[in-house]
Amino acid sequence: TYGGEEHLKEVPKELLLGQSESYVEYSRDGKIVKGQEKQIPKSKYPEDVWHQNHTSVWGSYWEAGKWGYQCCRQFIKNSYCLGKDQKKMESNAAKLVTETDEANAEKEKNFEETQKLIQKELEQRQLMEKIRAMNDAMLENEEDMSKKEEEEKKERERRKRERVYGLSLPPLVVEGTYSLRLFLRTAAKWY
Repeated sequence: TYGGEEHLKEVPKELLLGQSESYVEYSRDGKIVKGQEKQIPKSKYPEDVWHQNHTSVWGSYWEAGKWGYQCCRQFIKNSYCLGKDQKKMESNAAKLVTETDEANAEKEKNFEETQKLIQKELEQRQLMEKIRAMNDAMLENEEDMSKKEEEEKKERERRKRERVYGLSLPPLVVEGTYSLRLFLRTAAKWY
């Protein structure tokens, strides 16, 4: 009347004595050799469920303190997996980066060589300008010396004439522009 009749039924004898008809052999280390298959324990969470085209679960890959997917090595959860294509793209990108680095290194080397050549040419130009300036100074010095020598020579000739003729001639007479008659007129005025 109150229920619970299912508990009044008799319990099977196999259960009372702890026996069953299933036969299982174990090895010395405790593994099942023959008989019942080892059951995989089930959890309350769904297993082997892959999202967004991934072939591994989140957390199957770890690098530099970050978790990710093993199949595509992405660290962003719930991202779409490109699988092998993404690995190919990454390897191609790595190749491009190394090729770019090599090209940049070569450009930098060429730039440094060009800078050295420009510096060398600049130094040569500066040296040539110094040499030209020195040559110009020497030429001016020689011209000054030659002018002084000419003046000294004229002065010696004038003194010699004074000694010989006893009078000083104007400079134009020495240069030959005066005639003798004009010279005598002007010489008479002087004395």
